[in-house]
Amino acid sequence: MLAGQPKYRQAAIKKRWKIETYQLIHDCHQKYNWKIDLMCRWAKIARSAYYKHFDPQRQSSQRDERDKRIEAKIIEIAQSNNSLFGTEKNDDGC
Repeated sequence: MLAGQPKYRQAAIKKRWKIETYQLIHDCHQKYNWKIDLMCRWAKIARSAYYKHFDPQRQSSQRDERDKRIEAKIIEIAQSNNSLFGTEKNDDGC
């Protein structure tokens, strides 16, 4: 699944997988009363990471804020260029 993907895409896939895993653990705990520590071990994620994800008191770090600003800027540039990157090719073959 990740092989052959660009590194930025691999990171996005891993992040999405973690968020979906946290939500699945949360849902199974609510619905079936399964133990969180056991599900975290099965999923091979740290229990502290699960709790950090659902902590309403958690403050965004400076790095998270910076990453959000950079991501917004990248999306803005991509949309302004119709998601075209690099330089334009000349039609005369040069």
